[in-house]
Amino acid sequence: MAIKSILSSQTRFATMALEAGFLRPVIRGIVTAEARVVSHEGRTLEGQAIIYDEERRPVLEFTWVCFISVRERGERAAKPPAPPHPYNSFETHPIHFDLQDRQG
Repeated sequence: MAIKSILSSQTRFATMALEAGFLRPVIRGIVTAEARVVSHEGRTLEGQAIIYDEERRPVLEFTWVCFISVRERGERAAKPPAPPHPYNSFETHPIHFDLQDRQG
């Protein structure tokens, strides 16, 4: 998740919306997920992720909206988390999954 790569490990957040669009089936091979934050306003972050097949064709696209809590885990007093980096400086970090042939 793009948001976990930019917030401290103790920062609480909630996914408020998630929308997925399936573009084509994948039966086998390696798929790659790339995610990025596209907007940051106050404590709200919006992001996008695309899953690609081995031929670098998009197979799934989704968008999400997360809300950052004002309190970190274990804290009693309400204190806002450190602000994330500006969203336009984020890089995507690919994640690879190897799918086995499900027909065999």
